[in-house]
Amino acid sequence: MTQSPKACHTRVASAIIAPPVTLTRELEALHDFLQHQPLHASNDRELTQMMCMSEKELDAKIRELENWNFRLNLDEAHEIQVGNDMDILQGVAYTSPRDR
Repeated sequence: MTQSPKACHTRVASAIIAPPVTLTRELEALHDFLQHQPLHASNDRELTQMMCMSEKELDAKIRELENWNFRLNLDEAHEIQVGNDMDILQGVAYTSPRDR
C-alpha cells in the first residue's frame, strides 16, 4: 500500500492476499454480503478522512472503536442479565463473544 505525499489517496496493489486462516462458509457469506452493500455518502466521507490519517492517527481511531465495542458488549451483557433477572428472556441463551 502506498500513499502519495500531497493527495490523500492510497493505492493498493491489485494482488489478492490469502487470509492467514481458513475462512468458514459463514465468514465468506458475510464478506460477500458486505461487499455488495450500497455505499452511503457518510461512508465515503469517513473513508476519505481515514485515508488522510497517519498511521498513528489510525491506531488511535482503532483504539477508540475497540473501546466502543467493549463498552457496547458490556452494555449488552448487562441488559441481557437484567432481562434474565426479570424472567423476560426465556429461551434466550447468551454467551460472551470471548467464550466462542
